[in-house]
Amino acid sequence: MADSPVRLDKLIIMRRLTAMIESVTDFSYVDEEGVTRSVTYDLTGRVYRGRKTVSVVDAKDAVSILEAPRSIVGDPAGLEGVLRGEPWTLNIQGWPVEDRENPSDPAYVMAAAVRQRLSSLIAVSRETGEAVNSDEFRFGNIVNSVAFGATIVVPPTEGLSAVTFWYIPLIISLVQRT
Repeated sequence: MADSPVRLDKLIIMRRLTAMIESVTDFSYVDEEGVTRSVTYDLTGRVYRGRKTVSVVDAKDAVSILEAPRSIVGDPAGLEGVLRGEPWTLNIQGWPVEDRENPSDPAYVMAAAVRQRLSSLIAVSRETGEAVNSDEFRFGNIVNSVAFGATIVVPPTEGLSAVTFWYIPLIISLVQRT
């Protein structure tokens, strides 16, 4: 008897995450003087999965989704422990077009635009408690939970990066068969 096909939840999630980030376009924010500012992004074809090294040329308004290098042993779950709860951390890393005078400013803006777009992964209606977008909520409900870590902006650093970049940790709770 042949084994049943395995659903690759991690790859499904990575592809859905890529599509979500590629759909980031117009973003508005209020600056410190109360002025509303707008930025337009075109990330189509500029979101990479598993690309750790990005050239300075490719890094302008680009994003990479990387799996955190730490492996965490999951907790047994379900009847007789045949399932396990498994935290999975992704680092979403981005490189905005730089402002030479204030290189971190565009990084904060771009990270906020991506984070706002990804908020649909956890958004629920205040009135009903239901998912705002059921197709996107917890990746179509194939994961137990989604949480965001603090956004981190890193300025150009010798030996690390010639340009400013940002990253957002995304912690996903999966349930996997053992």
